[in-house]
Amino acid sequence: MIAGTLKILVFESNSVNQKILAMMLKRLDQVPLIAETHQECLNHCSKIQFDLIFIAYDESDSNVQSTVLTIKEQVTELKAPRIILISSMLDKESEAFAYSWGVDECLNRPFQLQQIQSCLQETQAQGDVTVTHTSDDSEPLIDSEQLNEMAGGWDPDFCQILNDYLDDVTNMFKSLETTNVVGNEQEARRIAHSLKGSAANFGMSAFSADMARAEKALAQNMILTSDQLGRSMDLLQRSISAVRQESKR
Repeated sequence: MIAGTLKILVFESNSVNQKILAMMLKRLDQVPLIAETHQECLNHCSKIQFDLIFIAYDESDSNVQSTVLTIKEQVTELKAPRIILISSMLDKESEAFAYSWGVDECLNRPFQLQQIQSCLQETQAQGDVTVTHTSDDSEPLIDSEQLNEMAGGWDPDFCQILNDYLDDVTNMFKSLETTNVVGNEQEARRIAHSLKGSAANFGMSAFSADMARAEKALAQNMILTSDQLGRSMDLLQRSISAVRQESKR
């Protein structure tokens, strides 16, 4: 268990991911402060001496590095906070680059409650956190173990977050279709990245892997075909149905 309350900042612009991490921290008797922009994050850090900062990382966001470096500069006379970079998938090269900024550890989604607890415990001890990795593409439609772990007994808070997500994820995918059609690969890639991470959080492993492939294709300036998008939409709808069925058990 965690001895006492830590001062924790979560810098995450995605509202669903905010709620998931805040919910997991709440289960560990911790209440984080939330920042949605780089400036808001830096403003909080200039006023509060945090013990632990979770920073969401998206490769399309070029300001993450400068934010980490500024935080480190702000606390030269104080105990530096432990900085955990969270993402849907970081390869070894990206992790090494992040460590060069002063990041203490990298954590890949979807993560388990035990991993967050370990982050808190290691922050108190000023030790290391074990890096975890997402699974590969050869997955079943949903990861029931991940979904039930995240559900934590299917408490009302989680069920509300899940229902909100399932109601909204189809619209998120339609935004991907629209940006892809008009040739905005950068925005389409950002949406695919977000869909990949949020789907993994809720155990939709096959759709998450599908979005990882879409993100990779968009990074290579490829336009997704209508057939590809049609298959992805079908996969999404089947995944939503599977998650709803799992939630009723």
